[in-house]
Amino acid sequence: MGKILNFMKLSIKGTPIGLISALTDVGTMFSLGKFTNMNLEYRVYISSFLGMIVSFIGNYLWTFKHSNNPTSKTTKFIKFMINHIILTILHAKLVIFVINKINKSLQNKKKTNIFTLKDKNNVKLNNETEIIIKQTLAGVFYLINIFI
Repeated sequence: MGKILNFMKLSIKGTPIGLISALTDVGTMFSLGKFTNMNLEYRVYISSFLGMIVSFIGNYLWTFKHSNNPTSKTTKFIKFMINHIILTILHAKLVIFVINKINKSLQNKKKTNIFTLKDKNNVKLNNETEIIIKQTLAGVFYLINIFI
């Protein structure tokens, strides 16, 4: 019961850091999609890892600040980084797979809608829709992470 209570306290304390990290991720992906011609894979990985770095720094300075035991901090951060790196890579690969699959299914479409745009001769998801898909999958990964 104590571990669950400690987890709940850390989750509540870490929520602002998670929000800032998500905003970093969204802002980076939006900016890269709007102002560069960078392909999807680079945009997803760059925004994901920048969000992870913000999460790492924020959690180091804020969430895990309460512990006076340096060994405890080190152990927690090693677990945190391994967990985040693995989940970030899995999440990025899944996002890229899903978006590419949807874009492939849109290839023969002639009309666009609010979620798509015309790219050369093909219709594909627009930047904002890619971000929505990425953040929805991030929410699923967060729920999975809670139970790990």
